[in-house]
Amino acid sequence: MRAFVSLVLLALAGCSNAGSQTLLVIAEVIASGDSTNVEVSVQLRDSPVIGANVVVKEAETEKTTTLESRSPGIYRSIIAGYARELELSITSGDDDLNAELEGPAPHQITRPPNDAIVRRGDFSVLRVEWAAEEDADLVEVEARGAAAFAVSGNEYEAEVPLASLTDGDQTISVTRERAVDLEGGIAGSRMRTRYKVDNRFTLEP
Repeated sequence: MRAFVSLVLLALAGCSNAGSQTLLVIAEVIASGDSTNVEVSVQLRDSPVIGANVVVKEAETEKTTTLESRSPGIYRSIIAGYARELELSITSGDDDLNAELEGPAPHQITRPPNDAIVRRGDFSVLRVEWAAEEDADLVEVEARGAAAFAVSGNEYEAEVPLASLTDGDQTISVTRERAVDLEGGIAGSRMRTRYKVDNRFTLEP
């Protein structure tokens, strides 16, 4: 097994990463099968850090991407496809942080299938099911018109009350995530990867 995988396992256990322990870093990764959006907030003593060098590296391809900043302390980039294993490096003068995280395994929504017709009939709930190769830390389920709710990362099904959904075109979203506290930063520093899948369906009486 590659050394990187071992380090990732440590990251998931909260025992990874390195840094000067001076920066507050919040790294949010939102992904789908088509793209990976990376946003990193960097602060030093409650002030946004301007001009930091913020880089992510894809473990599989070893491709590096330097994030751009258009707002003070906020660094962003979009990577094609799902960059599941990312290494994050931040440098600003004598302050630095290095972290890595393997995101959740890609998943598919198996029920309701995409473009399905769902009839209410005598049912009071919509049963949602998904499949993935590995558990996640947390799963969020959301249907249009209904409040999002979370279930455990080792769950692969949930029920959405049909009373909250309107007939016609509908969308069901399942987002699975993994996260790690960043020990190389100050308390509250965190990195999280969320992988989201949407299925369309038509709800009929």
